[in-house]
Order: sequence, then C-alpha cells, then structure tokens
Amino acid sequence: MITQDELSDWILIALGELDGSARRDRVLRVMEGSLGGRLTADDHAPRTNGEAAWRNNASFARKELVAEKLLLSTAQAGHGMWTLTPRGARRSRALRSRQDASLCPAFRSIAARVAWSTTAGRSVGLVPVEPTFTDNALLKLATQHRDRVKIQRFTAHEEAQNGADWEWWIRDHHRYTGFRIQAKRANPRTGRVALDQPAAGGAPFDKQVEAFVNRCRADGVPGLYCVYSDWQPRSAGISGPGPCPHGPADAAQWGCTVLLAETAHRLATWKRCDAETVLAAGMPWYHLVCDPSESLIVGVHRVFKRLMEPEIAIRGDNDQAPWRDFLPPATQPPSQVTAFFEQGAQVLEPWSDIAGVVLINASSAGASSITDS
Repeated sequence: MITQDELSDWILIALGELDGSARRDRVLRVMEGSLGGRLTADDHAPRTNGEAAWRNNASFARKELVAEKLLLSTAQAGHGMWTLTPRGARRSRALRSRQDASLCPAFRSIAARVAWSTTAGRSVGLVPVEPTFTDNALLKLATQHRDRVKIQRFTAHEEAQNGADWEWWIRDHHRYTGFRIQAKRANPRTGRVALDQPAAGGAPFDKQVEAFVNRCRADGVPGLYCVYSDWQPRSAGISGPGPCPHGPADAAQWGCTVLLAETAHRLATWKRCDAETVLAAGMPWYHLVCDPSESLIVGVHRVFKRLMEPEIAIRGDNDQAPWRDFLPPATQPPSQVTAFFEQGAQVLEPWSDIAGVVLINASSAGASSITDS
C-alpha cells in the first residue's frame, strides 16, 4: 500500500496545483489522478466507513502536515479546507519541480483500478462492461496528460465485422510509431476471454479476431489485444507486473494485459481462451510506456519484440498462417496524423472503420492542444 509519507508529498503537490487551497474532496480527486501505479488494489479497498483506504489514510497524513506547519489547521483554514502555509508552499514547489512526466503511472493506475473494479463489482453483480473500462482508461489519459495526449472518437463502426477498435500514434520529435488495440473483458464469473467471438453476419471471416488481424495487415498497422480482468496467469508470462520506477510489484497490473492479435488468433483457434492462459501470453500494458532509459518509441518497439519472439517459437516452422511474419509497430502515420502533430489539423477524419484515435506527443515540446472530441 502507499505509505503515509508518500500521501503527504502528494497532498502538497495537489494543493500546489490548486493554488494553495481547496476542499478535501477536490484535493483527493487531484491526487487520485496523479498517484498512478502507487495506488494498488489494497489502496482502493473500502474501510469500514465505506471510504477507500488511501483516502482515509490521506486524512491522517494531512494531520501530520498540520503538525509540521506545512498546512493550516482547521481553525485557521476553515472546516473541510486544506490550505498550504508559506512553508508548505515552498515544499510544494520543490516537489512539483521533481515530478515524473512519464505516462507509466497513469497506465499502472488504470490497470489497478480495472482489477479492483472487477473484484468489487463481482461481489455485487456490477462488473463494468468492456466499453466502460475503455472509456474510463482513455478519459484518465486525456485529463491527466492534457499537454501530451489527444483522444478523438470517431462515429460508430461495425466492430464485430471488422474487428477494429482504437488506433494509437506516438510522436517522438520527428519519429512516429503506431498500432491498434482491440479490448476484451474476461468474463468475471468464468474467466473466459471471447477471443473467438464470431464476426458479424456477412463478414468474410468466421471470427472477429481474423477480421482484426487481416485488416491490420492490409493497413500495415499491427494489432494488440488488451484484456481487462482481475485474473492471474498460470505462469509468470513474458514479463510480469514487477516493480518499475513508477510503482511497486503489483499483481493487479495484470488488470490491463496486452498480447499480439496474432497470438489472440492462435489461442482462439486452439480453443485456449481461459484468462490464465491468455494473460500468460501477454504483458501488463504499462510496459508499453515504461522505459526510463530510452524514448517512448523505443520502448514500444521493445514490447512488440518481446511479444513476437515466444509466439514465433510456439508456432514453429510448420505454421502455415498467412501472417507468420509479424508486423512491427508502424512508422508511417496517415497524413492527417502528421498534420495534427505539426499543428496543421484540429480534427481528424475517420479512417479504416476504427472507433477512434489516441495521439501521444512524446517529444519534449508536448502537444499544443488536447480538447476531447
């Protein structure tokens, strides 16, 4: 669980972002958006009063900050108000100057929240559905990284027919990399992942995953599946949810697991769609954006390589599938994506019948605008 010292620092950071004073609920909302992978499933577990453990612990951390004269007391600030003292404001500035701009904390936080929501929802019969998990994930990225992430939803599409979902493009200075993500939620009761979902009537393929793989190959953009669940793999997998510079080792990171679309097709064909097997063939999705030593694009390519190598070994030389040669992340985005990053376009037109596009500016300058469409 997150420590009280960490909570104290994030209270000071949040209040600095709120001009020094705000009501408790608002401070905690800002903190939750920034804490990322530091919040585990245990942190989200409710206390006897119904409040999440980390929120309850933050109140104790606030008392310590008052004792240290970094926050004003209730008598000075008013009931329910948390306010920095001049000394607290100086500490807040120092902490904010050292903040990590990585996307990894947000990705870790999203996965932990998915795992917790699945477990908690199962107990009351209210596990969120796949589109809800996706919307919440993209909303968090767009609001927490307004200077770097742009989310644009396109019009409704026939997902069951073409298998498409969201296309992601990352720009790092003058380089680009792209891929598509198709999301699936593991059945919260049985753990089964519907990788073998039939394609819509009239589609030229039997399964949605076949349509997805073939469409990706036709467009030259590789595909990933992202599985939402609170299940665990039977084996350690390709790369597990170990510690990284942005958070501790946490099994809840399997809450968002990515695997190659080709791997999803193989598992569907072999009728191995149980969550334990599916997760073992993938990696927690924060690995896509956690590479502190190199650029984000290099990290994405490394993840694809690590996913491809065991898949090639499993298939062997006898595999006759038409997509034996796996696609690496794309490097040539649609022209309108390039125009957007170069500030020559504000709104992107739909393409390839996908649900929408996620644009991440990993260059030092950051994106110029981030209004959600």
